[in-house]
Amino acid sequence: MNCAITGATGFVGSLVKTKMIDAGHYVTSLPRPWHLGSNIDALVHCAAYVPPSHESSEAQKCLTDNSIATLQLLEQTQSTKLKVFVYISAGLIYKFSSNHASEEAPVFPSNRAPYYLASKLVGDIFVDHFRHSSKMRVVTLRPSSVYGPGMKQGFLPRITAKLKNDEPISPEDVGNYPLDLVHVDDVAGMAVKVATDSTTYGIYNIGGGAARPTSVIVKLLAELMGKKYNCTASIPVQASHAPLDISRAQNIGYRPTRLLDGLKSYVESLND
Repeated sequence: MNCAITGATGFVGSLVKTKMIDAGHYVTSLPRPWHLGSNIDALVHCAAYVPPSHESSEAQKCLTDNSIATLQLLEQTQSTKLKVFVYISAGLIYKFSSNHASEEAPVFPSNRAPYYLASKLVGDIFVDHFRHSSKMRVVTLRPSSVYGPGMKQGFLPRITAKLKNDEPISPEDVGNYPLDLVHVDDVAGMAVKVATDSTTYGIYNIGGGAARPTSVIVKLLAELMGKKYNCTASIPVQASHAPLDISRAQNIGYRPTRLLDGLKSYVESLND
């Protein structure tokens, strides 16, 4: 199979590229501005602009680079012989709830990272339109909070940097909200599966199977790094993202990495 990948140098995209090559497929990395060749069988759209701070109001750049650029890419596919389009969306677009969100749950990402997540949701809508209106097989993956070796920004890199440098960690650093962590290897593996398995279609949530409080995650990281961490103070539970119902993905063979194993692989990568 000839597969093109956007964002092939990024956190998720680089691993998708590696796994595609390992599976014996020919891979083309598409840099911006994207131009599809006529001989591409499958496209895995991993590229996205992620602002340095999710509280920054870079709505215009997020919408331009993520939403409109995705639509333009979809429009290009109509003049090619592309057979399958895989979109790496975001599993954090669902409306906040303590219940596990299925693929049919309401979407309304207003609590955290609203500008970035709104742009991913708009892209998700465009992709879904082409799922119904084009002849391509279109698959959307909605991963929860992706982590693992190669991760450069986010909660885990910030906390592990403090632990590594023996810096004090305050309750405000830790927060008090649940995180549904999914290992990058699981996301990349599913991207390859749905791109190459003609029986897959539609939307799949890709999560870790459960959400853990941030305080528990920090404690696990400290233990794995051999560091002392004792934070007894607490702050009120904060609104966060809904944990994902991964039943539909499990029906096609998805099995998430155990959290402790995934965190161990991440911590070990910090020493490489």
